[in-house]
Parts: sequence; C-alpha cells; structure tokens
Amino acid sequence: MSYQNNTNAATATSSASYAGSTNYLGSSYQKYFTIDKATLQITWSNPQAIDYGTALSSTQLNAEANVLGCFAYDPLAGMVLLSGTQTLKATFTPTDTANYNGANAQVEIYVNTNSFTGFFQPIDMGGVFNKVKLGSTVPVKFSLDGYKVLCRSPKSPHVGVRPSGLLSGPCRHTYDTG
Repeated sequence: MSYQNNTNAATATSSASYAGSTNYLGSSYQKYFTIDKATLQITWSNPQAIDYGTALSSTQLNAEANVLGCFAYDPLAGMVLLSGTQTLKATFTPTDTANYNGANAQVEIYVNTNSFTGFFQPIDMGGVFNKVKLGSTVPVKFSLDGYKVLCRSPKSPHVGVRPSGLLSGPCRHTYDTG
C-alpha cells in the first residue's frame, strides 16, 4: 500500500496492490481523492470601550489565528474613530496559502463621546473688534485636543452664545444661549 501527496491540499493518490499467492490471484487498485484546504480559526473578542480621541492600537487590534500568517486591519492602527459603536475588521492571510484559506473577522468597539469643558478664546481679528448685529451668524473658533474646529452659531438674539453638549465628529455641534 502506498500514498502520494496525502498531507497537503491538492489531489492525492492512494494505491494498494497484492502480489498474489498460490491460492489467490494478484491485484492492484488506485484511487484519487481531493484534500481541501483547511479552515483556520480566528479568535477576536470585542475590545473594551475607548474614549473619543484615543488612537487604535494593538490593544484593540489583537486578533489571533491558529496558524502562522499576518493580519490586515480596517481601520488601521493609529486611526481615531468617531464616537458611538464602530466596526473593526481583520483580514488574515496565512503563510501556508497552499493548505489554508484566508479568513475575515469583525468585532465592534464603543467609542465614548467627548464632552467639552473649558473656555473659548476670542478670535484674533488683527485689532478689529467683533460687532454682532441682531440675527447675524457668530463665528466660533476653538481647539479640542489639537483638533481645530470652526463653527458658526445659529442665528440668535443673544450676544453670549456658547457651544455646549457633546462634540462628536464633524459638524455635529449643539448650542445653547445661556
């Protein structure tokens, strides 16, 4: 009995032969069969929530596989996500592509919203004083952890307009007039 290529994914051959004896005739038989690529397993749990402004790192992008290979993540390490529930994706490419299929996985991560507490500094108008006319739009410029933001307040009869609430992603700002 012999086997050929029966340990890797591909077509394999199994053959058996009997030379015979004084009471029995000799015979042989050959069979071809396919060995499919193995299915690998990825282990990846939903990471703990992070605060808005936290860059993704290996703490969140930490999927594991049961064979050697490499992961590609989307979004990439170093990216800062918007607040709310976000999906992280991983694509795994095994080193042994002849015997293993690649695989994908995804998890969810919650990004806590960022609340702003602090003071706004006046816009530098190069010596020109800001005058606000009733019903006009008031520009507000500020920085949040290094991210520059320029907003325009809705029309308001109050001169003391200030942004309040949660700042989450581009152009989602609420205002009050207190």
